[in-house]
Amino acid sequence: LEASTTRGDANFLEDSLAAWQRALALGAGPQALFGASRAARGVLKGALALDFARRGLAAQPQPSATELRIASEACFDAYIARRQAGEQAAELFAETEALLLRALDAAPQDPWPAVQLANLYQWEGRNDGALELLARAVALDLANEPLPARLVALMRSLEGPESVASFYASLCARQPGAALPHWVAAQELFE
Repeated sequence: LEASTTRGDANFLEDSLAAWQRALALGAGPQALFGASRAARGVLKGALALDFARRGLAAQPQPSATELRIASEACFDAYIARRQAGEQAAELFAETEALLLRALDAAPQDPWPAVQLANLYQWEGRNDGALELLARAVALDLANEPLPARLVALMRSLEGPESVASFYASLCARQPGAALPHWVAAQELFE
């Protein structure tokens, strides 16, 4: 899967999926289900990716942070597909949210689950929850330049520019050696 992802070749991804499926047929454990989920997702077979992820979670009582991420991605993709089709997606929302909360608990210093949970909440119009999670992600990943722009836009729309300046002033005080919060604070004060 890694080679196929690096090469960006769908044929390699299809081959990877077939290899995972052979491994599963030969009795491979839950890790193969998560590998198959990633491969299926890579070739845009969302329903299959979700099926493999669900089976992996059922077979693995204590999934790793990586396995939770794989399952979250497959579930979130299914949620988005259903929403874009104009269909009801409440159960997929709840499943995706539960997986992302577990991923957040499993890796509290990783900004990825917080960003993805914020994305999920924004899909549902739950912008206050999204704002809190984006603020957490920014504080965890001070080098990720796109995150502050998302946070600033959402914070301005919900709480106004003063809130943005206050947040970044606080973040600068907690992280005086990080350049990005100072840059965003300066930009906010200038505008």
